[in-house]
Amino acid sequence: MWIVGAAIFGGLAITAVVLGIVFVLLRRVRIAGQELLSAQFPGGAPALSSPSANCFGIQSRGHLQVRGNGALAITGAGLWFRGILNGLSLNVPMERLRGVELVDSHLSKRVFGRKLLKIHFSGEQGAEDSVAFLVENPGRWQQEIERMRFG
Repeated sequence: MWIVGAAIFGGLAITAVVLGIVFVLLRRVRIAGQELLSAQFPGGAPALSSPSANCFGIQSRGHLQVRGNGALAITGAGLWFRGILNGLSLNVPMERLRGVELVDSHLSKRVFGRKLLKIHFSGEQGAEDSVAFLVENPGRWQQEIERMRFG
């Protein structure tokens, strides 16, 4: 009987350690994202920002992209994103934003029960493209981008 109890206790201890590590890593990602935002926007806060937005990839780069967290901001000048671990850098001027919507998946990636913020834009060569992010309150992001871009 004590073996069963020890196994349960051991499983719970391992789970607690793993959850603790995940919590610490997510906190560090958030701090790194906040530092990126502070460095990029030293004069003040953008209209909306997230230090830990999860990027689901850029459509034109295909399905094999790995999701990655980073700092996301929308300003009067446009959309700005910097990946923390993957080094992805995205700057889309406001005039190149073509639309924004809430979707269930992007590039065959999803988080069940959560909507993604999908932003359509014209690339530097004029080709249509899109990117999607998992952010807190994606509806607020959608409203703010539509207000800033389309009036």
